[in-house]
Amino acid sequence: MRPKTVNLGLTLMILMLLIESTMASGEFNAVQDHFGAAIYEDIVVWIAMTNKSENIHGYNLTTKQVFQVTTQKGPQEFPAICKDIVVWMDYRDGNWNIYGYNLTTGQEFPVVIAKGDQMDTVIYEDIVVWADNRNGNWDINGYHLSTGEEFFLNRPESNQMSPAIYGDVVVWADDRTGDWDIYAYNMSTGKEIQIVAAPGDQKVPEIFQDFIVWEDNRDGEWDIYGYDLAAHEEVPISTNSSSQKLGGIYGNIVIWTDDRNGHFDIFGYDLVEREEFSIVISPDNKTMPAIYGDTVIWSDARNGNWDLYGSSLSGGEEFRITGEDQQAHKDETEDLEAEYLVLEAYHLEGATLTVCFQNRLDTEATVTSEYKNDSLITSQLQETLEGNARNCFSLHGAYAIGDKVTLLTEKGTILSFTVNPEEVETPSEMNTPTNLIFLIPLLVGVVIIVFIISRKRWKNANSLMR
Repeated sequence: MRPKTVNLGLTLMILMLLIESTMASGEFNAVQDHFGAAIYEDIVVWIAMTNKSENIHGYNLTTKQVFQVTTQKGPQEFPAICKDIVVWMDYRDGNWNIYGYNLTTGQEFPVVIAKGDQMDTVIYEDIVVWADNRNGNWDINGYHLSTGEEFFLNRPESNQMSPAIYGDVVVWADDRTGDWDIYAYNMSTGKEIQIVAAPGDQKVPEIFQDFIVWEDNRDGEWDIYGYDLAAHEEVPISTNSSSQKLGGIYGNIVIWTDDRNGHFDIFGYDLVEREEFSIVISPDNKTMPAIYGDTVIWSDARNGNWDLYGSSLSGGEEFRITGEDQQAHKDETEDLEAEYLVLEAYHLEGATLTVCFQNRLDTEATVTSEYKNDSLITSQLQETLEGNARNCFSLHGAYAIGDKVTLLTEKGTILSFTVNPEEVETPSEMNTPTNLIFLIPLLVGVVIIVFIISRKRWKNANSLMR
């Protein structure tokens, strides 16, 4: 009978371990790369790529606060920003469409959902522009945010890609002559003009006020050229024998990446002084720089993945946007936070949702942002989950059965669940799982003692009968 007693104890111990492991289960979703940044005033937005998704994140250069714009499972890529509106290309519908987000109201909205793909999104003031292939070739389309009206710039049989916009002028790359050239369209006058038709390809234009810049391989390698719309003059900006990839233009400054040193560094050119200068030179590659005012942002591979860095042109002061809060913790990465911050229970009372988390880390974690059905409720949550403790707090806004709840920690960990009626617990029930775990060893001991006593009495009874 002893083996059966041992088996009973082992069975109950295994059950206890299963309960604990179920409560502690988490989903690994570490942020790996940050790239494709856009900047407007003190707000930077970019693609945060994890092993499971590509979402749009943001950063306030003034408050140094990270926030998340999208939480959809499908990829969201290459954001653009103007004032408080962020737009991006989004694959949630099974093809690339354009969505937007209002940073002031916290509301997400579709810009265009159509057949085919809509890509290369840009925005200026009230107008969103993109490349659209719903008709079988790539056209340039636009949308007025204030009126909700979509418009079409042109529909030749050729392809038009990579639009850029400033004021009333839209520029793009066009292959109507057999290779890629740069064209422009003035929405006020309705006039289209050809900017450049040199040998080879001219692609990826950018525009600021009256000046257009683009990538140009007329000489066999990629250089940077520009065109002054007011002076009707073409300007070679960088014709180094290395390869240059355009970043952007703001004011009289043009920026690009350049591999003249054996890796891609960031250079700039002052259109007024007609002088080139270096912005960042270091042994690791940089990519996709963006500029606004005095600030340049780029993706940098110095840490083994792509992190975002920035620099002030006037002061030359470099700063880091991503990666600083993901350093190692006791020989383990903070990515493990996702495995140890476990939703233990939640209670819906009226429209108020109370959540309880079990923090199995030995350090504190801070919940900073709250989303309901993929819309930001607040990025000022600042709920501290103490180390190795159970933490309960009420969420902002009104909640109901079926709502998708997503919480974001300062480390970038995503905690999400859906409010289901089968899982909603009453306040008295919310402590049950934790209390049950502490009772299980006691129950095991009681069962074993009862079994031993019963077995002893059974043996005594048998001996008396003999």
